[in-house]
Amino acid sequence: MAATNYPTFVGVAEANQLDQALDRIAQALVDRRAQFLFGAGMSHGSNLPLGSDLAVALLRRFFPGMNTPSDERLKTLAVEFPLESIVYAVEQKPGLKRDDLTRVLREIFINPNPAPNEGHHAFMSLLGVPPRISAVFTTNYDTLLEQVLGPDFAVAITEKNATNIDQERDGGKIPVIYLRGNLDGDYEITEREIGSEKFRLLHEELKIALHRADAFVFVGYSLSDIDFRQIYRRFLDQLKDRKATGKTTYFVSPPKDEFSYTLGKAIWQLRQAEWIPLDSKSFFTRLNDVVKNRFLADITAEVKKKYAVNDTEMKALIERTAKLWRMDTQDALLFLYEARSRIGG
Repeated sequence: MAATNYPTFVGVAEANQLDQALDRIAQALVDRRAQFLFGAGMSHGSNLPLGSDLAVALLRRFFPGMNTPSDERLKTLAVEFPLESIVYAVEQKPGLKRDDLTRVLREIFINPNPAPNEGHHAFMSLLGVPPRISAVFTTNYDTLLEQVLGPDFAVAITEKNATNIDQERDGGKIPVIYLRGNLDGDYEITEREIGSEKFRLLHEELKIALHRADAFVFVGYSLSDIDFRQIYRRFLDQLKDRKATGKTTYFVSPPKDEFSYTLGKAIWQLRQAEWIPLDSKSFFTRLNDVVKNRFLADITAEVKKKYAVNDTEMKALIERTAKLWRMDTQDALLFLYEARSRIGG
């Protein structure tokens, strides 16, 4: 397994529990019963801002010219006031309109033309052919998930076209569901909008995913994140039901230190979830290793049995399948396993 270590303050017994959690997520992924919701931390490796950084950037617009506070004061203001309130204040400045706010947000999230980071690519390498997930959820405003999935797979879903989700899936697409909307159309970001019933169809889709997924993984959030807090409040009953029915919920984010992790772990347990203390790149890299090293051996044995082939014939079968469908050998093996299973062999 590639060297992707937990923080040094994670003990041996606790590391074993985390490894078991990764096993459960990997099994759910192989079974196509895993789901992911991405926050700002997923995009931070592409030089896009976290909530506090976004607040500072917006405060610079609120205090123009000679009246701009120092960088240090802007940082304290960003902690002193909630992000959604700061956004609302910027939007409501005299002479400004929603289009002005949208332009500022596009300058921050879209116009720098950010590229997917290593975490995105590690996530992409897990998907397989055909894809192991039926949708991707995000509260971000960037388009990095669409970029890494590519035009052959990705389709942007907002409230405007949410009724097309099943049709897009049937066509082989992976819906990228923007729970806050996107900057090409309608979106939520101010305190009067977040938590509203504005995007009911999108929230219903998330509710269904929380009900169905054996492993539901929050990636790139913090406990103070407004996006997570609102989702937690809105879907509290579903999160409780998941725990009661044996389904698992995970929170993937790097802690600041051992005290942050000790407190945060206790809070997440109260919130019916397990904290995996890794950044997105390390998490998906490690998950890739688990899928490859711990499950493919069992799958290989199963495919050999079902197709009644020996080792040499098995290798040739995988290579022919990979060449025919233009996929790598790992995906070809999974393709053979799933195709045969569906036939009932």
